[in-house]
Amino acid sequence: MGQLPPDAFDAAQIVCEGITSLTEITNRRGSAVWKVTGPAETVAVKYGTGEGVAVTSRDAEVLYDLERPDDLLAGGSSREVAWVINRWIDAPSTWKRFESVRAGNRSTPGR
Repeated sequence: MGQLPPDAFDAAQIVCEGITSLTEITNRRGSAVWKVTGPAETVAVKYGTGEGVAVTSRDAEVLYDLERPDDLLAGGSSREVAWVINRWIDAPSTWKRFESVRAGNRSTPGR
């Protein structure tokens, strides 16, 4: 288990208007996702270190390019770490949705 970088933690506190629950969802290959709940909002905080910096930065760019400013709530980066905060979506993860594809079934993921 890791912990959120201080800048990401501070931003999550502001976005959520305090933190009542902090749950690490996944942490592998330099990329971690946390579910953060507060009185005002539930968000996903994704951060990357090492190889995960590029992945997390790309995720932030995609959210920005989708022109959905309400979904991308905060983010930051340096050479050592990148992080992004977006609204929490209650749905299966992409890892879960593509499980059948990884197993060799070429049908549409999640169906």
